[in-house]
Amino acid sequence: MGGFLGFLHIEISEVSSALTFGLLLALGLLGGRLARRLKLPAITGYLVFGILLNPYITDFIDPLHNYFNPETIKQLVDLIEVIALSYIAYIIGGSLILDRLRGLGKSISVVTLVQGFFPFLFVFLILAFVGPFVAPEGMLEGRNAYIALGLVAGSIALATAPAATVAVLHEVKARGPMTTTILGVVALDDALAVMAFILMTGVGTAILQGGVDSVSHLLLSPFIHLVLSVLLGVVFGYLLIYVSRFFRGQRNTMTLVVLGSVVICGGVAEMLGFEYILTCMACGFVVVNQMKSTRLIDMALTMEDMVFVAFFAIVGANFDFTQLGGATIIGSLLLITRFAGKYLGAWLGATAVKSPQHVRKWLGITLWPMAGVSIGLATSVGHLEGLAVIGNLLMSSVFVAVIITAIIAPPLVRIGITRSGEANRV
Repeated sequence: MGGFLGFLHIEISEVSSALTFGLLLALGLLGGRLARRLKLPAITGYLVFGILLNPYITDFIDPLHNYFNPETIKQLVDLIEVIALSYIAYIIGGSLILDRLRGLGKSISVVTLVQGFFPFLFVFLILAFVGPFVAPEGMLEGRNAYIALGLVAGSIALATAPAATVAVLHEVKARGPMTTTILGVVALDDALAVMAFILMTGVGTAILQGGVDSVSHLLLSPFIHLVLSVLLGVVFGYLLIYVSRFFRGQRNTMTLVVLGSVVICGGVAEMLGFEYILTCMACGFVVVNQMKSTRLIDMALTMEDMVFVAFFAIVGANFDFTQLGGATIIGSLLLITRFAGKYLGAWLGATAVKSPQHVRKWLGITLWPMAGVSIGLATSVGHLEGLAVIGNLLMSSVFVAVIITAIIAPPLVRIGITRSGEANRV
C-alpha cells in the first residue's frame, strides 16, 4: 500500500481526525442496524462496533499508528462526551413535565425513591467490602478506593434506561397501573441518579483525598455546585425560550438553534466548573414547563440517532481492555446487586403505597435496563481529578454491565409486562 501511494507521490503526514470520526459514525450506524435486526437495542451495536476502532484492536492492524491514532480517539472523547451528555441531559429534563408528574400521584415518588435506594445500598456494600477480595490483585490500591468506587457506582446504579423500557411497553401495547408506574419511575429515575452522582463523587473524592474532615467539607461543596448548576440551567432555559420567538415557523433553523444552545449551555457550565449534566437537565425542564409544549424538546429528538451513534461508538473505541479482567468481575457484581436492589426496592415501594399484587410482583423486573445515562456518568468520572484512580475501572465495569443488560433486559421487561396481564390492552 505504501509503495503504491509512493508511486503516486502521495504521503500520509498525520492521522486525520475527520477520518477517525467518520469511521466511528459509519461503524456505529452499521452496528445499530445489525443490532435491531437481532432484536437488540441499537446502543448495543453502537458500542460493540465502536470497539473495532479501539487501540487494542487497531494495534494489530496498524502498530505504528499511521492510520489509527489512540490520541485522536482521546481527543474525540473529550469533545463528543460534553456535547452528547449535555444533549441527553436536556432531553431528560424535557421529559419531566410537571402536569404529567402531578397526575401520576405521590405514590410514584415513593416507589422511585425506594427502588433507587436499595440498588445504591447493595452496589455500595458489595463493591466496597467484597470487591477487594474478588478483584485481581493490584486493580485498586487501598480500601478507600473500593469505598469510593462503591459510592459512585451505587449512584450510577439508580438510573434506568427509559428508551429500552418504553420501547417494549409500546411494542406489547401495555396499559394499566403497572405501566403507569413504570413510566413515572423512568421519568424521575435518571434525574435522581444525576443528583446522587454529584453528591457521591464529592464524597468519593473526599475519601480518596483526606478522610472524615474532608468529607464534611466536600459534602457542602457538591451541594453548592448543584444549586449553581441548576440556576445556570434555568437562565439558559429562559434564554432559549426567548430566542425561539425569532425563529417561529423555521423548523430546520430552530433545530440547530436548540442543539447549539444546549451545547453552549453545557460548555459554559463545564468552563465554570459546574455540573453540566444537571445544568442542561434544568434547561430542558424549564423549557418544557414554561412553554407548556414539547416543541423544543421534540426538535432535539430529531438529532437523537446522530448524537447517540457518535457518543456510544466513541465509548466503545475508548474501552480500556487492560481493565477487562477486573471490569468483568466488578461489572458482574454491579449487575447482580443492582438487579436485586431494583427488584426488592420496587416490591417494597409498591407494597408501601398499596399497589395491586401484580405490580408488586413484576415491577422490579421491568426496571432493569441501563444504558445511556449510566455510561455517560461513568465516562465523566475519568475527567474528575480526584477520582482518576477509579475512573478507568468504573467506566469499563459499567460498559460490561450495560452490554449484558442490553441483551437480556428487554426480554425480561416483556416477560414482566406480559405476566402482569397488562399487555395488549390498547
